[in-house]
Amino acid sequence: MNKTPILLLAYNRPLILKQTLDALSKCRNSRDYPVYVHVDSPNIYREDDVKKNEEVKQVLSYYSGCFYFFEIFEEEHHLGLAQSVIKGVSTVLSMRERVIVIEDDWILSYDCLDFLNDALEYYENNNKIWSVTGYCPILAGLKEYNKSVFMTYRASSRVWATWKDRWDKVDWDLRDYGDFATDRKKRSQFCRGGYDLPKTLKLQVDGTLDSWGIRWAYEQHKQNALTVYPTQNRVYHIGAFDGTHVHSEFPQKELLESYPDYHFEVNIDDKLIEEYQIQCGDPNTWDVCFGAKDDMIAKFENMFNIMHLWKEISEKGHSISEYFLSRNYRRIAIYGKGKIGRHIEKEVIKSGIEVAYYIDRNEMLQDGISCIGPQSILPQCDCVVISVIDGMSNVKNALNESFAGDIKSITDVIKDR
Repeated sequence: MNKTPILLLAYNRPLILKQTLDALSKCRNSRDYPVYVHVDSPNIYREDDVKKNEEVKQVLSYYSGCFYFFEIFEEEHHLGLAQSVIKGVSTVLSMRERVIVIEDDWILSYDCLDFLNDALEYYENNNKIWSVTGYCPILAGLKEYNKSVFMTYRASSRVWATWKDRWDKVDWDLRDYGDFATDRKKRSQFCRGGYDLPKTLKLQVDGTLDSWGIRWAYEQHKQNALTVYPTQNRVYHIGAFDGTHVHSEFPQKELLESYPDYHFEVNIDDKLIEEYQIQCGDPNTWDVCFGAKDDMIAKFENMFNIMHLWKEISEKGHSISEYFLSRNYRRIAIYGKGKIGRHIEKEVIKSGIEVAYYIDRNEMLQDGISCIGPQSILPQCDCVVISVIDGMSNVKNALNESFAGDIKSITDVIKDR
């Protein structure tokens, strides 16, 4: 028995999780697959999350006997989808050499697990292959395509699988993004996986987006690697209106009652790559987000979205102080003493949280609170909160060099998703 371990990601959706587990338990040879479940902690800004997560645990308990191995990891604090995936996959791959990843809102076909497991075995020693997926997009070119699988330069997050040696290559901090952003040739090459990818990566760096998938796709691009897709769809999404990081509409095929035998090979079809590339973005707009004017527009859009979410938290009777107190952050520093930084200060001090100092290029004293330059050695405190809007990832990377404690962005704090 040498089946690939399954990582199931669960959070606050017991009814959808039940459907996913029910389908999973009916997959061919499902009892032979070890299952690890990562359960994210409740969101402190959502009143019903605690109750829903208790119901999630009840569903997991009910289905635990359907598999020969079933282990649950529970988070102490809410991570959100991106960090849940990164931590969950990293945890499993610290013990195993490969993993099948399923979020709690996907239905699998009868043979999906075996398809993914067999693909991992077949391509394991082929470093040109980055990952495999059970998802098949609707592509016109597949009507005349008579093979079991095809390949693209785009990773899929829709029930997918990979190996430890690929996963360990990823730089989740995107430290080389500066070179990428100034090299139009690299941005163009990234578009082989879809014309939307460069802009999506920029949103991640700017702090507008919190996605593990775009960082995974970016590393695949750097490795010049491919993802294997089936030509018959083996997964079905059921959480379009009950999730955080999902698209309410995307091309999706019904599952078949039975599937033909599959055969693996390495075959790059340029027409299918081009068709999927266009399906995932407008070829006329892939590079427009790198202009100075667009940067300024994006900055103000980000600021508006942050302040809107912050206002919603307040209207529900919550304060961002809860985020810090729940993690025992009693003494914080604030990066950036602009308007958002000062709003953070005013709100947290009401709850007895100390603002130890600001970090800003302008080192003038702020309301009696000392200010330190970003290149200085930073005194110890419980957490540094980044209040600047644009380039959050770059700021985090710089702070990692001078601060040993926790670093959070204002986006982390207000979304806690």
